[in-house]
Amino acid sequence: MDISLILVPFIAVILLSSQVVVYGEKSAAKRTTGNGKMTEDGVDDSGRSSDRDAGQSAGGTAGADERDGGDDGGKDSSRELEMFQKLFLQKRSQQHSAIQDIFEKYNYEQQFKLIDLLLDRMQEILAESRKKLSDSRFKPGMPFPVDQETKEGLSLLLENLAFFGDITLRLPDITHSLYSKKKALREVVRWAVTYTEQTGFFDDNHRKLMNLMSQELRLIKRDADYVNPFKREEVAPEPPPPKKKKEKKPKKKGPRISRSEL
Repeated sequence: MDISLILVPFIAVILLSSQVVVYGEKSAAKRTTGNGKMTEDGVDDSGRSSDRDAGQSAGGTAGADERDGGDDGGKDSSRELEMFQKLFLQKRSQQHSAIQDIFEKYNYEQQFKLIDLLLDRMQEILAESRKKLSDSRFKPGMPFPVDQETKEGLSLLLENLAFFGDITLRLPDITHSLYSKKKALREVVRWAVTYTEQTGFFDDNHRKLMNLMSQELRLIKRDADYVNPFKREEVAPEPPPPKKKKEKKPKKKGPRISRSEL
């Protein structure tokens, strides 16, 4: 099977982020249940948030209002933040469905190739987001941005970093193998984790996701009782048995005539 055909729906999951943020498109979040799957609010059953959680970030909308000072610009920022949070959870539902498909539809070899391509694309998107945020001079601690360029850069950062966390925790063996060989990815992920934590725009569930991901990748020291709660058995294909060497049969030698007999 051509891996490029497999890749299309998953790259689309990432790239649709900017369209959702820019044009305000809303797609219905898929409702699924079961271990590691998503509910309609966009978080795992194991860490299900309430409707109230969907409407607030780690710092809370009220916290954004306080930073804004309550003026018209602050109200615009609060509205943008609320819209982002709702669309963010819908996007997370799509991403979790994509992760589920990886497990159910593809074998280990296909998963490895797919994750390799996804990580390369994620590195490019995170680097692009970093540049946009730097160019716009947006810094953590500022209210949620209202201008399109900055908002898109921040949204892509948050969505793709969360998706990277899912991949890391649910496919740790594949991720470790690839992550260790991708220097540019390691550098931008370290920046993204620190930057995102300082913005305060992740809710408690996603802050926990970032903490687990950081421990898994040893970006921070692991807790003494650390366990990856999402790890499944990743069955690598068995190497083909070595080919048996054909035994050479000794050639039958007939009687030789000595020189004295000639």
